[in-house]
Amino acid sequence: MTDTEPKVTDAKSLLQDLSREYDELTETRNNLEKDCKALQDQIQNQIQRINDVNEDITKLRAEYQEQLQNIQNAKKDEQQSEGVILYLVDENTIKNPATVSQSVEIRDNSVICATCFSPNGANLAIGSDKVLRVYNFEHDCFVLEAPFADPNTTDSIYIRSITWTPNSSQVIAGAEDHTIYIFNISQDAASPEKSDPTPCARISTAGQEVFQVQCFKDGNRLAASLGDGSIQIWNIKTMQKITQLVRSPEKPCITISISNDSKIIAAGYSDGFVAFWNLETQSMIFEQNCHSMTVYSCIMLPKYNRIVTSSLDKTVKIWDIIEGGLSLWKTLDKHSEYVLSLALDPTENWLISGSKDMTCIITRLDEGRMIYQLKSHENSVITVSFSPLGNMFCSGSGDMYVKIWTFTQPTQV
Repeated sequence: MTDTEPKVTDAKSLLQDLSREYDELTETRNNLEKDCKALQDQIQNQIQRINDVNEDITKLRAEYQEQLQNIQNAKKDEQQSEGVILYLVDENTIKNPATVSQSVEIRDNSVICATCFSPNGANLAIGSDKVLRVYNFEHDCFVLEAPFADPNTTDSIYIRSITWTPNSSQVIAGAEDHTIYIFNISQDAASPEKSDPTPCARISTAGQEVFQVQCFKDGNRLAASLGDGSIQIWNIKTMQKITQLVRSPEKPCITISISNDSKIIAAGYSDGFVAFWNLETQSMIFEQNCHSMTVYSCIMLPKYNRIVTSSLDKTVKIWDIIEGGLSLWKTLDKHSEYVLSLALDPTENWLISGSKDMTCIITRLDEGRMIYQLKSHENSVITVSFSPLGNMFCSGSGDMYVKIWTFTQPTQV
């Protein structure tokens, strides 16, 4: 053996060792790569699971928000449907509180501009665009549905005012087409049938706008306030004009109120004036500037020898009637917009006012205080009416709804 043989053997052994170590390192690397790949897959799976959870949370949050919004909307709709009644004064200071609750709502196809209960309290007339309807409470049905104009026309023709004859047999409507329509109403209370939708009579106002119509207590005469500033009075039986009361200047006459003895008419005008007319002499007794804007409604209060007026100046005013004029007793200013309509309960203790601010306010007249505010409409309250029975009133609005409210006074509890 030569001296070089051990060296060769050592080199081979070293190479074998290195090769073995390389293989071990390679295996270790491969194992590490597998472990890294597995860990990477695990991390990706965890990331996907986290993303899935986040997506589920987002969906749940969206569903929660939707359900919460639905609950809030339902609550709002429920409140809107039932009506919200707020106190405008300290509840403890109300001496004789009334009970008010919404009982019925009627939806029309257009803006509600006029309402009026029949004198016997059985029916409610509702005026809207081109249609007069009469709703019967006992039988929960319409006993009259009278389209008075071509329903296919695109022009709006609203009924502005409604009144009844004292025996509840006829309903009278003043419309924007310068015509007053008279309809017969079935008096069969046991089984009411549809009344004839054709007017039994018409009165033309010769192109003048009709703002309000009101029957006299004798049932024979009808008064109307017109756009030319006149108050015209007709015989309902003959359809003949009896007289015409004209004020100078000729500002539109918006509202009228006839005294219980049918001797005086109070009238409100677009220039803010109120005038009193003597029907026997057909002359003006006095006139007075009562509001800074149009007088939209007036009602005489025989019980107190007063008159209440409302205006586009956002106020309701109560006046003492004195010799030769009016003396302001109270100004009621809880409405934030035009006061468009007034209604008086038969005891003359309570007044309802409807406003462009979408509310009705109930006023205690002997105190001269606005007590309750009713929020139930989503548009202007254009018309309010009290039942002659005193147990209910209604509000009609630009939201196309008539809301009927039950009303109980302290003496009825």
